[in-house]
Amino acid sequence: MKASLQFSLLALLSTVILANPIHLASNIQSQEQSNDLEPLGKRATTGAPQCDSFCGNPSSSNCVLQLEAQASDPPGNQVCSTDSGVVFQTGIECQATFSGHNASTVCITQAQIVTLVTQVFDTCVNNPNIATGGCVTLENGSRVCLRDENAATCF
Repeated sequence: MKASLQFSLLALLSTVILANPIHLASNIQSQEQSNDLEPLGKRATTGAPQCDSFCGNPSSSNCVLQLEAQASDPPGNQVCSTDSGVVFQTGIECQATFSGHNASTVCITQAQIVTLVTQVFDTCVNNPNIATGGCVTLENGSRVCLRDENAATCF
């Protein structure tokens, strides 16, 4: 029954995301180019999620908790990062991360994080043939990852 509830929640989350399409590239920005954090225009991901054992093997059930936590934050919130990265929901086995590049500050909306983490979950973690964490690298070099808590260098 617990697995059924988790899959129901995932289906609901997927429905919400599909019903409210997010244009991933439109709100990614560099503070170097815009101090007021207005969108810079179109930016795209460089590809599909990349699954990697370097990101550990988070369990699907723990990642469902992470997806729920991410989805509960206001979608318009911005998260900014540099090379050091941001780790969400520390203390649970499955963690979402966002990191910038080249010591510049890069920002992304919470809605984009939810979309990208869900893509990594569907492609990597919840795929029984892969069952690892993974990352999506954006055009500007920033990355959104889903990892287990022991994969501290997966950003």
